[in-house]
Amino acid sequence: MRLMRSVPALLLGALVAACGSSPEQAPVPYIAEKLPWAHAPIAPALTVKAARATKLCQLIGDHDLARDKGIANHTSDRFGVLGTDLGISVERDGEIAFLFGDTWNRGDLVRTFGTDSFATLPVGSKAMDACCHLTFARDPKDGGFAGITLDGRVLPAFEVPTGAYATAHHLYAFFTVADAAGHTIGDRGGHGVLARSNGDEHFETVRDVSADGERFNMVSAATVAGGTYADLPGDWASRDLVLAYGTGHYRESFPRLALAQANHPDQAWLYFAGFDANGGPEFSVSEESAMPLFPDHATQACVGEMSVAWAPHVAQWLMTYNCRGKILMRAAPKPWGPWSQSTVIFDKKASESAGVLHRPCARFAAPCDDASFSPQFGGDVAGDPYAPYMVPRLFSSDAPGEERVVFTMSTWNPYTTQLMEAKITLQ
Repeated sequence: MRLMRSVPALLLGALVAACGSSPEQAPVPYIAEKLPWAHAPIAPALTVKAARATKLCQLIGDHDLARDKGIANHTSDRFGVLGTDLGISVERDGEIAFLFGDTWNRGDLVRTFGTDSFATLPVGSKAMDACCHLTFARDPKDGGFAGITLDGRVLPAFEVPTGAYATAHHLYAFFTVADAAGHTIGDRGGHGVLARSNGDEHFETVRDVSADGERFNMVSAATVAGGTYADLPGDWASRDLVLAYGTGHYRESFPRLALAQANHPDQAWLYFAGFDANGGPEFSVSEESAMPLFPDHATQACVGEMSVAWAPHVAQWLMTYNCRGKILMRAAPKPWGPWSQSTVIFDKKASESAGVLHRPCARFAAPCDDASFSPQFGGDVAGDPYAPYMVPRLFSSDAPGEERVVFTMSTWNPYTTQLMEAKITLQ
């Protein structure tokens, strides 16, 4: 391990293919090759075998159209929540909190379009309990769900939470909000901020995450206790840390890693800057030196919503993210890697998507459906899987060397969040 004090800005790399880029904003050229000052090994083979994910339940709404059955959480009847996406989880004070994105409200409730929402589940819950006992924070004015606020304002559409972590005193969440030009992730723009609350849905900004939004616009968070990794620089090895995994332009970049002090995230961060010749991690105080975690191929610069979590039963860090209609998983022994090659755990074109997202029969082979869609979108709009946010507290194992990985997943059409499970085993 070596801490680099200064690294010159480098203008390297080829322009990667855009994932449906906006005509108003060209994709940023993300580096897809090793830097001259750091060793960047090709991603190793996957260290775990992952089965395709299966649906445990639909979390949001009152009726699961694909299964033609009621939804036990009854979020429309109980809280006025017709549909929502995302579902970032964080454990704090005996509860698992879930931060949801743009939320569709029942007609009798007056809400800003796209208001984000906040729900909880008792920590002792099993995976299936999330299907029955999810409780949204309520607005005392009308009894419906309470919107997440940032600096006193309800966030509009496409300004959403992207990651969260907790300390003994506060709940922290990363958000992507409109940038200086007014762009959000809806048009490949946006700006990342870190905010803090006392454990509820009301957050106050702590700091901007990135000066330019090209590396850490959307940030997913995990934590490590002090003393876990001796190969961190200096006294960083003894601190409780936040692992801030960031991407730049929406669905057009590789992830990168920053380290922050869990209790003092306003202090300067360190950035993972690659591996030295002996395979040790290098870190820098310069954000410009933050290196892509797996630049194995330029076509992989497509990471959308992302989640990283420790899987204790297989002793691996796992990363899940959406890329062009698929949910991918990678594994690594340490937070900075080396990260493995990706494996598909969900594919909207494959059979596992039947009964999970809308598959118009005019566009999909059997099994297809012409019923399970949100009326606001209609039957011609196909579903799309995204935001595979892992819920580590709900992980379990049936045998040594096996992990049942539970995650939320959004499906666009129907506009809802599903609870999914994928079983992985060591190779």
